[in-house]
Amino acid sequence: MLDPIITCPHCKGEVKLTEAMAAPLVEATRRQFQKQIEAKDATIAAREAAMEKREQELEAARQSVDSQVETKLAVDGRKSLPWKRSAQSVLPRTTLQGRRRKLATSTPCLRTATRNWVTHNRHRQTF
Repeated sequence: MLDPIITCPHCKGEVKLTEAMAAPLVEATRRQFQKQIEAKDATIAAREAAMEKREQELEAARQSVDSQVETKLAVDGRKSLPWKRSAQSVLPRTTLQGRRRKLATSTPCLRTATRNWVTHNRHRQTF
């Protein structure tokens, strides 16, 4: 096996590094990197703790707003928040019937307006 060679910074001579000579350098480098890893782990843990705290604060604020809205809805006579209703809740029949009635009354007006527009545009195209 080839031993690594380093150059002396003072005399510029080449020195073969044997395992015995390299062991202290390797150990020092390992300790340095271990300290860097621990520092980064501590930083990450602090960030995660801050994020967790922020999430808890946001959830508490969200619950506070929901309870305030529910209180105001209760004063208005409604039962619950629209986004908290079950997926099976549907518009009441009276609302659907009202929309159908409104559509039925507006359809003849729309037909008349369309007919007038078509007639007007035919006359414009003949010129």
